[in-house]
Amino acid sequence: MKTTNTRAKSAIVEISPSRLEVSVFSSGKPAIHTFFLDQSEWGDNWPGVLRGLSDPLANLVQQSGLVGAAPTVVYVAPTSAVGVFSCPASAGKASAATSAMLGLAGVCPFPLEGQPSGVRHLGTDKPGADGAAGVQVHNLGAADTDASVQAIADLCGRAGLAPICFIPAAAAATADAVRLALEASAKGGVHAVFWLGTQVSVLAVANAGRLRLVRNPSLGTDLFVEALIRPIRARSSDSQPPRDAVTLTRDQARELLARAGIPAAEQVVDEARGIHGAGLLPLMQPVLQRLSVEVKQSLRFGLEDAEREALSLSLAGPGSLLPNLPQTLARQTGLSLGAEQTSSDRDAHGLAAAVRAGESVLPILRPFSMEQASTFRTTRRTVWVGLAAAAAVVAADIGTSWMALSHANERVTQLKNQVARDSATTPEQVAAEAAREKVLALREAISTQMGDKVDWSAFLTLLADTTPENIRFSSVEVGFSGRRACTLTGYLDGASGAEAASALQAYMSSLAAVPLVANVSLGTTQRSQRDGRPVQQFELSVLLLGLPSNTVISDKDAGQISAGER
Repeated sequence: MKTTNTRAKSAIVEISPSRLEVSVFSSGKPAIHTFFLDQSEWGDNWPGVLRGLSDPLANLVQQSGLVGAAPTVVYVAPTSAVGVFSCPASAGKASAATSAMLGLAGVCPFPLEGQPSGVRHLGTDKPGADGAAGVQVHNLGAADTDASVQAIADLCGRAGLAPICFIPAAAAATADAVRLALEASAKGGVHAVFWLGTQVSVLAVANAGRLRLVRNPSLGTDLFVEALIRPIRARSSDSQPPRDAVTLTRDQARELLARAGIPAAEQVVDEARGIHGAGLLPLMQPVLQRLSVEVKQSLRFGLEDAEREALSLSLAGPGSLLPNLPQTLARQTGLSLGAEQTSSDRDAHGLAAAVRAGESVLPILRPFSMEQASTFRTTRRTVWVGLAAAAAVVAADIGTSWMALSHANERVTQLKNQVARDSATTPEQVAAEAAREKVLALREAISTQMGDKVDWSAFLTLLADTTPENIRFSSVEVGFSGRRACTLTGYLDGASGAEAASALQAYMSSLAAVPLVANVSLGTTQRSQRDGRPVQQFELSVLLLGLPSNTVISDKDAGQISAGER
């Protein structure tokens, strides 16, 4: 069986309702192997439909020489959720990431807790004439159900692959469209990029280096393919009898679309079959209408009048390669094409090229089983390294303390011998007593050095004083016996969306200011209902500072406690 050592970032697998595609990037042009699917069979049978794709994908993997490789997988699934979430730059990147995670939870059709999700920094607006005012930080978020991502991972495993990460196709297209829009507008002006793929599309608009609009319509060039497999009215010459309507297969329709694009009415597209532009345009017009309406409506409600008047449009992605499509779309939307509207090999590589270009900003999803295996391997390595380091430190501490104690004992013995020889010598007795006091102090220092503890009683008192009335705790889990971590589970009452994110961030800041607290981090969040009111559930992890063992509770108090809802 043929194998390869191709790195993950050089091999990309695309899985969508209309195709399986394996792209291997090297020094020259990428090697691309594609297997086309009938997307009508995709239907509602998700993710069960993936079980029937094992053999086609395995064949592509063997043709590409990727058996055993660890590629990146970009995929289209009905369960995935993708969005761009913006926050004022003055809030800081950490707060912006927290806000984005809350925003992602709001747009997901399923609870985020326990499901693969991620947020990555997409970009920051370029300062304008007003300086930092209005500058936004933009984060790209993506989430999916663990069942969907696991099903894709199982498909790849059956095909002989060991993928390391999974990226929703809409996330890759969004990152690429935003990057192109910001670059085109960096020198001034308003520029819109319509990234049109086979299954996904993204409209991104930037004004002078500032992101103004991002929208993900559920459209793609495969809509044209589906339109062209319907009967096409054929044209015959005067000397020929009338021809029957022509029906194309999907492969034929796909080839005709790539060659003719959006033809003129009198254009001869396929003379042998009698196909002219006049026979194709009625089938293609509904798709063109949907594309133009999505663009016009998005710009109408997302931009100001002055921005729309100065706006230029360009197409990117595989759709930009269809002959006459950019010009037709510009004409139907009333927009002018940007000077940078040129097709390239990069557009032909579609999602694979978008993944490579946005590698540093794309959120990565992994199924729970993969995360668990990765955590186990990391923990095992860390444990062995940690044990070795701890043993070395303990050995050094014991050696140093033992030497100090030995010297002190020798001094005590000397003093005792002197006292035995001359019991009447008072200064010597005083010296012996002082040496004994030093030994006791040294023993106490050794005991203290063996480890710090946490004053949980003081922390719980400060927690009650710090927590506002609109935050309720469901549980407070703390650990003694050397553990310094505390988990707070609760909900924010009567707030949601950006308001909840701001209130939760303010609470985290006030909690971090408590002297006993070393660090506060946000875990999972989820919007919910409680007694008919919207609430924002959350989980916080709090790391406390250790204190000398003689200043905190005794070991007999060790254990775990759980505080009920306050």
